[in-house]
Amino acid sequence: MIGRVFIDNRGSTLIIITWLFAIIGIITAFIFYRSELEWAAVVNMERSMQARQLAEEVLAEKLVLLTEDDTEHDSIDDPWFCNGYQNFERSGFQISILIEDEGSKPNLNLLTGDDLRLAGLDQTQIDPLLDWIDRDDDLRGEGAESEYYNAKQPAYKPKNTFLASPREILALKNGTAIYEAITPHTTVFGRYNPNAMDGEAFGNLLLAAGFQSNWVERVVDEFRAYRRNARFNTIDDFLKLSSVTLQTCEQLEPLLRFDGSCNVNLVSKTALQVVLNNSGYDSQSAQEIIRYRNEQPFTSTEEIAGVIPTKDKQKQVGDYFTTVSTIIRYRIWLVKGTKKFYLDTVQERVLNSNQKKRWSVTPLSYVFLMNNDVPEMPQYTKIGDQNDE
Repeated sequence: MIGRVFIDNRGSTLIIITWLFAIIGIITAFIFYRSELEWAAVVNMERSMQARQLAEEVLAEKLVLLTEDDTEHDSIDDPWFCNGYQNFERSGFQISILIEDEGSKPNLNLLTGDDLRLAGLDQTQIDPLLDWIDRDDDLRGEGAESEYYNAKQPAYKPKNTFLASPREILALKNGTAIYEAITPHTTVFGRYNPNAMDGEAFGNLLLAAGFQSNWVERVVDEFRAYRRNARFNTIDDFLKLSSVTLQTCEQLEPLLRFDGSCNVNLVSKTALQVVLNNSGYDSQSAQEIIRYRNEQPFTSTEEIAGVIPTKDKQKQVGDYFTTVSTIIRYRIWLVKGTKKFYLDTVQERVLNSNQKKRWSVTPLSYVFLMNNDVPEMPQYTKIGDQNDE
């Protein structure tokens, strides 16, 4: 009897010990698993930090070339542009860079239905885009206004003013299709020339900048009256409008420029056709511009005017076109094995009063993405290879 109790106790002890070892094993395995996860997280974090630092290092090198550029006109052969594409290896990463003259693209906020059609959009894409930007609630045939967006979950309102970022397009009806079709050919970055805008567009610009609507209405009326007989040549000309004070003039200055932004030496063929159409020129003049620049780059707006002459004395080529680039987009892809990283930034360069460097640069947008969020690199056609068919 006593022996049986001893054996039973010993069996119970073995079972308990076995369970203890099992529990210890489970805990140990969990600790190791957790350690591996934490180690993997650390490795991934370090790798992403390394990739970001490397992308910023590459960007900094490109910006040095941009700020030190001393040519009087920009062309595809300039060291800072290098025909818009580079591919190389560094620190174990395969690096690809696309450089775009973002300022040479037509500004999406100023385009008409005809311009958008020329850029490749159809009516199901044009109408929602124009309904989103214009200030009225009039519904276009394929468009969308408040009723459509109020039915969304969550509900929201159309912006009814200028887009500040291309990604805002994704909020539109058919937004993804519009975004994919229009963003390669247009921009929302850069300053606006008041001599190339009508009153409606000028009012939209002011509302987007945060000015009060009542004041905007007064200024737009004065703007229209002034533009019938005169031009704005400097920011001080706005003081001729009775509603504009020195303070509002200072607020307007960062929004405006008084020359053209489309560099005919770097603009793509599609974007050039849209700019020409939007500015009242024949879009077919793009053929002549491309033929000319394939022989030699344009060096002045006078040369451009010689290729696309106009009989309209109110129209000046220099309000739309230039040979100097000011808004530059850098897109940098980094790949190592299955890991992908992406830096997308738009930079504005302005003439520097400091004589040590001709230019200074200011970032207008900055995005860093990893892995599944990284967009595919588009097929690149060099500016110099575009035909004039």
